Amino acid sequence: MDWSRSLRQLEDPNTAVLDFLKSQNALGIFTDGSKKTAPAGIGAAVVCPDLDFQRSCSLGPLSSILTAKCYAIYLALDLVLDNPLQNFIVFSDSLSALQSLLFVKFDASIIPTVFDIKRKFTLTQREIGTGGRTGLVHFYWIPSHYGIKSNKKANLFAGTASGSAPSGPFDYHFRNLRAHVRRQAFEDTNCSLRN
Repeated sequence: MDWSRSLRQLEDPNTAVLDFLKSQNALGIFTDGSKKTAPAGIGAAVVCPDLDFQRSCSLGPLSSILTAKCYAIYLALDLVLDNPLQNFIVFSDSLSALQSLLFVKFDASIIPTVFDIKRKFTLTQREIGTGGRTGLVHFYWIPSHYGIKSNKKANLFAGTASGSAPSGPFDYHFRNLRAHVRRQAFEDTNCSLRN
């Protein structure tokens, strides 16, 4: 975390990120999520410059921004699983998403995507134990909007995806649905009162 926070004080955070990846003998995967309000949309994206890889998808409009950022981490693990000999560092500008991965007990407030990430991360660790995977994966927080080019690129792709139709069926967390129902009830009530 100290390394990540120090990026804010640097004139060129890109060089610091590249030097860090080199010192860790790892490739960087940058993740992000984006939310648009008009028209409503949520997008998630993954960028790995060293592998010339980018992937984005649109989630349903009832998803939260936390769900999008977690889903981007989930997508990053697909790339990790496809490259078993490579070390990776998955960067996210969502401290909440990364902290949610630390919880080990089941709690209904945790979004389902977090459990999916943990399941997929467990697969990467199991493969290390069987000799099928030698590469490691680590997660790091990076500050958003501090000029880190690959993070900007992930943000751009997530923003573009948020304006598209959903990429597939997504499970909505009850909190997202509850917030949507409340917002809709509020809007309907205000509309009725005006008429």
